[in-house]
Amino acid sequence: MSTSIALAPLVGIVTACAALGVARATFYRAQSSTPRLRSHSPRRPSPWALSDAERALILVVLRAPAEVDRSPHTVFALLLDGGR
Repeated sequence: MSTSIALAPLVGIVTACAALGVARATFYRAQSSTPRLRSHSPRRPSPWALSDAERALILVVLRAPAEVDRSPHTVFALLLDGGR
């Protein structure tokens, strides 16, 4: 990176970055004096997420002896066909 910074005033930023295989965004990011830190705030749950009670009910159905060897998609289709 220091080579591209030293070369840029002589031949231009575009040419220096192209010659050294450095992205211009990386060049400009190296020029900035303040590091960018992402804040890792906890994400809000999706409004489509299942509640704990719904999730527990689904697991009870999927773990039933009659359904244990079937995929969740198959169980869902069978329950729809059965009117549930």
